[in-house]
Amino acid sequence: MLTETGRAAEAEQLLRDTRTRVQKVLGRDHLLYFAVTRDLADTLEARGRQFEAAKLRASVQRKGTPKKR
Repeated sequence: MLTETGRAAEAEQLLRDTRTRVQKVLGRDHLLYFAVTRDLADTLEARGRQFEAAKLRASVQRKGTPKKR
């Protein structure tokens, strides 16, 4: 929502903070961690940072999970 209203920088920081908290509390294998990471990748892509977004997406790909094209 923040990304769509032109506040992508704010959205990016909130998602990074949320991702860090989820990782500390629930771990990197939790589905919420995957979801937040994908949202962060989408936000980075919207800001023109495709390389960083691709690295994040690759970090959460699991066997059997289709890759987003």
